[in-house]
Amino acid sequence: MLRPFTTYVLNFFECQTTIMKLKMKIDDIKFVLCWTMIVRQCVIQCNVAYITYCPCMGRLGNQIEQFLGMIAFAIKINRTLVLPPWNIMSSLKAVSFYIYFNIQNFVPFGNLFNITTLLSVHQFISLESFMLNKAPVIWPATKRTALCFRPRSGPLFNDCNAKNGNPFKEFWDKFNVSFTGSSFYFPLSTDDPKEEWDQLFPPETYPVLAFIGPPSSFPVRPENRVFHRYLEWNSHINLATEDFINRWLNKPVVGVHLRNGGDFLNACSHLKSGLRILFSSAQCHGDFNELPPYKVTEGMCIPSKELVLQTISYGVRLIKAESIYVSTDNDPMLSLIRRHFSNTTVKRVVWEPNRKPEEDLALLGRIDLAILNCVSTYSAAVKRERDAKNLPSMFFGLTIENQRGLEVLCNSTSKATNYWWSKLYKK
Repeated sequence: MLRPFTTYVLNFFECQTTIMKLKMKIDDIKFVLCWTMIVRQCVIQCNVAYITYCPCMGRLGNQIEQFLGMIAFAIKINRTLVLPPWNIMSSLKAVSFYIYFNIQNFVPFGNLFNITTLLSVHQFISLESFMLNKAPVIWPATKRTALCFRPRSGPLFNDCNAKNGNPFKEFWDKFNVSFTGSSFYFPLSTDDPKEEWDQLFPPETYPVLAFIGPPSSFPVRPENRVFHRYLEWNSHINLATEDFINRWLNKPVVGVHLRNGGDFLNACSHLKSGLRILFSSAQCHGDFNELPPYKVTEGMCIPSKELVLQTISYGVRLIKAESIYVSTDNDPMLSLIRRHFSNTTVKRVVWEPNRKPEEDLALLGRIDLAILNCVSTYSAAVKRERDAKNLPSMFFGLTIENQRGLEVLCNSTSKATNYWWSKLYKK
């Protein structure tokens, strides 16, 4: 039976509509493929490749150590370093249960340090700016791979489980980042050349290397300490520091860093097992244990009250100090210090419990003399800043002769570091 003519007409138009829709879909696919090829070609030719990481290990001192290593790594593999915020942790104590809770506070990198100063060394961009302006094209939500050395424990098998645990989840959630897969960089390390990293993670396929934790060495390697000179406090921190010094301290000032919290006491207890180096202790006995006492000691890690007072006394006499500023994570020993220096040139002994870690770090980096903890990475950050400014520093647990020997080593190390800088990072 023949169909009515109108039926054929309707079928014809339906077929045409279907063809048009199919053509539009094909055009869309062509556009996406073409755009992908353009982006990939740009990545290859323009070196538009990035590297970032979660600042998920330790306090500010640890994070700075790892950041310096990440600068060297980014330079080596020629990727722009996307600067994550600083994870400034504060502790709240539940008095009734004697439990400490760490509160994560992610502070944008530029709120502490000038990014423009870093640009003289390499290419950098803040994570906030990257996610807003670059990620939609370079790193779309459907193509975000997490990198880790080996699989991490968590709900997913053979996966980085990038958002499992604290502060990993909080960090990535802050930037609305979820990962669609994982890749493992074992057996590579930051020692391996760019060619091997590019072979495993080609920039056109992996425009962003997003590490669950920084792959750089901890503590920072000697040749990478030089990068600290490019960490310049922003104007807000500088002005606040100068204002605090002028308002509360009489010059000259001795600054003291007392690291005596429970976590540090636990770390120092491992010295009984015969450790020769712990965290940043090499700054006191040398990178190759070449300075006496040739290893880390208990006095370097947790100095006694007598040793604390003895060392501060020497510093006060040395510069005829009128003020002592105490920075600590736990016990400032305020009454003991005030009593000991009541009949000396010292007019003020100050401790401000509400100051932030970065504020104390900036203050210790610019006062007349700083007395530091050999093992602490926080103290190490202060020492590097003071070395860059040619300001004197002392350490608890070192004899006066050893203090002088350390200064001689620092001067020679500075020349050696500059030599390696010119060799390794020459552009």
